[in-house]
Amino acid sequence: MYLECGHFNVKGRLKVAIPASFGGHCVAPLLLDWAEKYQNLNLALRFSDTDHNFVAERYDLTIRRGSV
Repeated sequence: MYLECGHFNVKGRLKVAIPASFGGHCVAPLLLDWAEKYQNLNLALRFSDTDHNFVAERYDLTIRRGSV
């Protein structure tokens, strides 16, 4: 993987929306490990099971389950 080879400087803000029902257990630990590895990365995590206008709110990544 390109990032693992050290050829890329990860920096900036990554805005992520994750369902509260599983994000804290499954996804957040992985993202936090990644943020620790890339100290110039600022994670903005939102844990919510309700629908939002993710495009208007300018999320970089949304993880949903079920019908969208």
